[in-house]
Amino acid sequence: MKHGKLAILIVFSLVFLAACGGITVSIGDSGGSKANVPLAVSVETPAQGSQVNMGPLEIRYKATAPEGVAVVELNIDGYVVNSYTSPDPSQTTVALSYTWTPQTAGSHIIRVRDQDAKGNWSDYTDVMLTVTEAQAAVEENQPAADQPSQPQPSNTPIPTATPSTPYIYAVAHDVNKFYYKNSTCGPTKITISLQVSDPDKVWSVVIFTRFMDKEGEGQTKWDTGHAMTPQGSDGKYSITLDASKITNFDAYDYAVFRYQFVATDKNRNEVARTDVYEDIDYSVCP
Repeated sequence: MKHGKLAILIVFSLVFLAACGGITVSIGDSGGSKANVPLAVSVETPAQGSQVNMGPLEIRYKATAPEGVAVVELNIDGYVVNSYTSPDPSQTTVALSYTWTPQTAGSHIIRVRDQDAKGNWSDYTDVMLTVTEAQAAVEENQPAADQPSQPQPSNTPIPTATPSTPYIYAVAHDVNKFYYKNSTCGPTKITISLQVSDPDKVWSVVIFTRFMDKEGEGQTKWDTGHAMTPQGSDGKYSITLDASKITNFDAYDYAVFRYQFVATDKNRNEVARTDVYEDIDYSVCP
């Protein structure tokens, strides 16, 4: 899953330039008025709910942004496997191809989002698929039986059935940077939201936070966590954090706000855990 070969195609004109290393780039006029495209991503292949055999799989996806595409992030099963930074953030359309080799059979979730030149992130586009084991060889002259594929158990939900294990998705925040000490520089609070795939199996969701110094002085310890507030019965949770009330909030002048989510059931057993997010900046306001 971590081994992929990235082939990049930036689609913007009718002039194509061949490049080495499996990369083809086309660059058109980046000036003039803003393009009439949304801040969004789409996954061309594989299709939603598809079944594929175990082996290398080409993931083709496209990002658009009226302000220009700066970053395109590919996430598989909760882990960022590729983060592409555009060498020309004035381009409003970027198409990419990533070859992923799954390590386990079963269901997997592909998530893609992009960031524009002003630092705004798009919503995630999700595609769920099932990877099946290679079929056993059929004896010569004996026709293969018409049998449905049998996905193996996985920690990720099967698109057409109720997942056995919940997962966390649709993580979002209302600002990309917040401040402590004074409010004259910008917001001192941040609201973070998410959704769980199977609300009936989740009793609580806790967010854990820490700060990583941008000037290389290390990072703080994880705090003891903050319980998020459920928003209705559809698995949505949110929390608003006040900078001055976060543990070690004034440890560094310029930092990256790191956070992670853990979901538990009624017996306080862990049922889902995300990777660590690092997409929020944090700073002192003198």
